[in-house]
Amino acid sequence: MDRDSQGFAINLHHEGEIAALADQLQDADAERATVVVLAGFPGGGRRYLQRQSVAALRRRGLRVFAAELDLDGAEPESLNLHAYWEFQQAKRGRPVAPAVQQAFERLAGRSPRPGLTELSLAAALAGLDPESEALVERLPAALADAAPWTALAAGLGDDERLALHVADTSSLPMPLREALLSLAMDAPHVKLLISSHRREGVGKVVRGRANVRFDVMPLDRGELEALSESRLERPGIPPAVYDRIHRESQGGAGAAARAITRLADEGLLAARPTGGWSWQGGAETSAAASLETALAECDAESGKLLASFVHLATLCGDNIPVKTLLSFLGVDDERMDEVIDELDESLGADSEAHYFAERFQHPSLPGEIVYGFQDAAVAYGLRESLSEATRQRLALELLRFLVQRVTISTQAGARLLAEVCRYAGADQNRRELELEMSWRVGPPDLEAFRDLLAGEIRSGQRAPAAVWTALNAGQLRWPPYRTLAVLDALAAVTDPASLPPAFFAIRSGVLLDLRRNEEAERDAMTGLARVGEDRLLQSALLERLGTAHKLQGREAEADEAYGLSRKLQEQLLDAGDERVVPVFQQAVQALEAAGRPDQAAELRRKLEARVKSR
Repeated sequence: MDRDSQGFAINLHHEGEIAALADQLQDADAERATVVVLAGFPGGGRRYLQRQSVAALRRRGLRVFAAELDLDGAEPESLNLHAYWEFQQAKRGRPVAPAVQQAFERLAGRSPRPGLTELSLAAALAGLDPESEALVERLPAALADAAPWTALAAGLGDDERLALHVADTSSLPMPLREALLSLAMDAPHVKLLISSHRREGVGKVVRGRANVRFDVMPLDRGELEALSESRLERPGIPPAVYDRIHRESQGGAGAAARAITRLADEGLLAARPTGGWSWQGGAETSAAASLETALAECDAESGKLLASFVHLATLCGDNIPVKTLLSFLGVDDERMDEVIDELDESLGADSEAHYFAERFQHPSLPGEIVYGFQDAAVAYGLRESLSEATRQRLALELLRFLVQRVTISTQAGARLLAEVCRYAGADQNRRELELEMSWRVGPPDLEAFRDLLAGEIRSGQRAPAAVWTALNAGQLRWPPYRTLAVLDALAAVTDPASLPPAFFAIRSGVLLDLRRNEEAERDAMTGLARVGEDRLLQSALLERLGTAHKLQGREAEADEAYGLSRKLQEQLLDAGDERVVPVFQQAVQALEAAGRPDQAAELRRKLEARVKSR
């Protein structure tokens, strides 16, 4: 294909154009085409639209490489590029290609320090999707050039085309915008589509260039509402009316005017004597009000579940992998479909208009069946009908709820909380979470996880005391196999003779959870041999020993260990040690649950008498 022939571009904002482009490419030797899709800050629905367009083009055979250009507020003069690369890797939940690592190392070692253009290219490298490895291998060489994008274009083969689509130039740094425009001027075989707001004036710069196409971005809901307010009477117009205008206009000012006219034709708006329109429809409830009503009618537990799910949808404004989220919230696979139906019913959906769509393949989760909003405008309407302060409050409430319910044992779980922190404005929480992800979640291979943590302790990156504090405070709430990996990492960097008895108490309990009873027994015995005069720890070790015996069918030995443990606990209670009071309270509850009320009452009387006697 001739290098100066007509190129193709993607408009992420209009699905019809994506389909038309795909049809056009069928006749255009598509396998030789290369398209790099750059998105600015991937907020709202842009991420979803980008991935949807990329997936549609790939299905037609086009080679498409997508990148999210997310600098996350980083500035070259204050940026540790190595830390930034690690941050991006943890944030995206997948390894960064070796070529990208080399690119970052090259950047970090440059003098003078890299500028924002180079940094932007590095961010694009980190953000490239996993299918882009072939392109990633070629991009780092461009970093050595003063104009990296121009160098990339010059490196194309005669049979290749490069089409750059830049979504939302307003969110890109000015130096990068200038570099991309320079590329369009200097390399006619590079096709460039710029999506931008009209007010930026970019169109004046690129108008008349054969290889550059300027696309006016659709207005967001807030801009549409401001535009419509000049014609609609407020107060009095329900928020749902603006939802409809936004949905039907797809962000176009002219289309918004036509949507208002349609409302008038339907008798929902009437002309005002002073010009414009006033609301004539019946009482119409906004999506946000419907949500509040639905939550009020739920029982406490269902209400929490519904609120958590819908608040996340409200904040993200995008389709959501419902099954993944519900699994984070503790819903069993067997009940998943039932709970999804309950969510639909709780929001007042019926057979004709479901808030949640039928199952579909989400472009960001290949191969995973998800369940999301049928009409993205519902999520946008919910989100935009809330003030910024309310959104932050909802996100913080959701964050608190999720932290109580979610075990951070998967990359997806950690990313979920990080995203909620972002929407809650809890930037410090988010940064801490993302930094911790590399070892909180770690590699799926537990041996690799153990070795990683042990290496961090040896190198001084992580203090053993901090790990001990977290373990003793029970803050990690990991599944037992991951806690065991942490304990083994500590053991790997500690002299075996100096391991404290608390180590064996914790490890014995974890081994019991994993039903590794013989190992649990050995650890309990080792701890007892080292425990000294600490009667509380001694009683805990005896209890673990008794449980290990019981699970092995050695009832007599179990009863003996339990008896010694209870005797020590009673001595501590008599001595005024309040740390054992919860132990006796739990024992009372256990006896009541086992249908032994007389024994429970007797133990309660003993406990109350001893507490009063002090």
